Parts: sequence; structure tokens; C-alpha cells
Amino acid sequence: MFRPDVAWARALVGAVALALFGLCIVQTFESGWLLFAREERGPWTYATWIGAANYAWSSLEAWHHHRMLRRRQRLGLADPSR
Repeated sequence: MFRPDVAWARALVGAVALALFGLCIVQTFESGWLLFAREERGPWTYATWIGAANYAWSSLEAWHHHRMLRRRQRLGLADPSR
């Protein structure tokens, strides 16, 4: 997580963790893992979307930090390693 001191980022990470835990519990007691292994059906399929959202968020955060570093470099406040 790139923003450990920001409250909304901590809340989002906690929500994602709870969502994955909840999906795991529901998959276990609703349709079972055997069905998911055979046909990829059940609540756990939503974990794919959560993973895709994580990749998108990470990409946006990296892009944001890159832009900030470029701005700081122009002002002479940053010396990125090459």
C-alpha cells in the first residue's frame, strides 16, 4: 500500500481483506470448493474482480508517484537513482 497514513486507504485495504474472507466463507458453506474446482462457479469467482481492481489501483498509485517525482525533479527537490 503506497499510502499507509491515509485513513481511506487503510479502510479500503481492510474492506478488501474482509470481502475476500467473506467470499471464502460463503464459498465453503454454500456451494463448496469442489464445484469451484470443477466448474469455476460460486462466490469465489468475484475474487478475480477484486484482484483486477487491486492491479488497477496499484498501477494508478505508481503512476501518481511517478508524476510527483517528475515534478520534484524539475524543482530540484528529487534525485532519482538511475
